Amino acid sequence: MMHHNKTFLFICIFALLLGLLSMSVSNQRYQQAKLAEEQIGEAVNMLSENLTQIEENLNTLDIIYQTAESYNLPPELLLAMMKVESNFDQYAVSSQGCAGLMQISPIHNVADVFDISVNVDFGASYISTLIKESEDLHEALGKYNRGQVGYSKFCKETNQRVTEYSQKITDYMNDLNGKTAD
Repeated sequence: MMHHNKTFLFICIFALLLGLLSMSVSNQRYQQAKLAEEQIGEAVNMLSENLTQIEENLNTLDIIYQTAESYNLPPELLLAMMKVESNFDQYAVSSQGCAGLMQISPIHNVADVFDISVNVDFGASYISTLIKESEDLHEALGKYNRGQVGYSKFCKETNQRVTEYSQKITDYMNDLNGKTAD
């Protein structure tokens, strides 16, 4: 009888140990599953943020292409100007107070200069007018950069800053079009 009690006790202890071991394994699996769930949640949040940024960028590109088309300008011109003017920073402000993607001067009194549609539309309208008046892209870009009065104060041919500005824009345009500079 005593032998059966020891065997029974051994079986009970063994079963208890198996149960504890099983609970420990289950707890580890639960912790691993919980960690995996948290990591998946973080990845989904990052993906969601990236998708939101991509959607905003696509909306901005759509605005740029539609605006370029409405002013009969190559979209590469507007993109190159934004690269040089603001490095694509919608909220950029220069030391002279020019603001937004196209760096609109405060003298133009543009209402919401940080609104992408407003900023791009005004910049496109302005460069389009300057191109029509100048009939020369480099001169128009010089006037956009320096202002019409500032541009006319300097010798058009020797103004190094205007030449560099214009050249940067045409280089970026060529890059966007897949052309190499001559």
